[in-house]
Amino acid sequence: TLVLSLATVYVGLMRVQQAEATFKKALELQLPSAKRAGVYYFLAALCGDRPEAAEWKAKALASSDLPAPLRAKLQGR
Repeated sequence: TLVLSLATVYVGLMRVQQAEATFKKALELQLPSAKRAGVYYFLAALCGDRPEAAEWKAKALASSDLPAPLRAKLQGR
């Protein structure tokens, strides 16, 4: 979707707050499960050490549609 593309551009530009807000906005859309899992992954990374990062990480790992390379990164492999 355009919203996910925009969020990814913000990540590339190191505009972390805008990227985070845009990814959260994307969650309001009806995304396919794999896309939603990817958004959770990015939000976990963008939140860094904040407590909500653990919540996003758990949601990403709970999705069976999370791509294997992203799952491995979240699991520290």
